[in-house]
Amino acid sequence: MREHLPSCGLLAAVLALSLAGCDGLLGGWPVRAELGEPFTLRVGQTAAVEGLRVTFLRVLQDSRCPVDVVCIWAGNARVELELAASSHGRTTVELNSSLAPREATFGSYLVRYVDLRPYPRSTERPDPPAYRLTLVVSSP
Repeated sequence: MREHLPSCGLLAAVLALSLAGCDGLLGGWPVRAELGEPFTLRVGQTAAVEGLRVTFLRVLQDSRCPVDVVCIWAGNARVELELAASSHGRTTVELNSSLAPREATFGSYLVRYVDLRPYPRSTERPDPPAYRLTLVVSSP
C-alpha cells in the first residue's frame, strides 16, 4: 500500500512549486484594472493596468481627522507605492490625500490618489491590513 502514496518530500516540493506561482500569498493575484477607471488595493496587493504594475506598499502616515471628531483641518494620509513597467523599470512614489503630491507620472502613465479607507476613529487607528487604497491610472 505504501508504494501507491507519494513521499512527503515529493508532496512538499509540489506544494512549494504551486505556491511560487501565486504572486505571493500576501498580495494574492494582481487586480486587473482599466485605464481611467478607479480600482482598490489592500496593503501588499498589486494591480496590472496595461503595461504598468502598481503595488500598494504601505501607509506611511495617517493623520486624517477621525470620523467621530470635528476637526479644523482634514489631516493627511501618505501612502507608498511601487510602480513598475518593463519599458521604464521600477520606482517607489509617495502620494497624499490632502497635500501635494496627489499624483505621480511614471513613463506614459499618471497615477492618482483617490481615497483611503477606513478613516481613523478617535479611539483607534486602522491596522495596516484593514487599509484599502483607491487609485486611478490614466495617460498624462
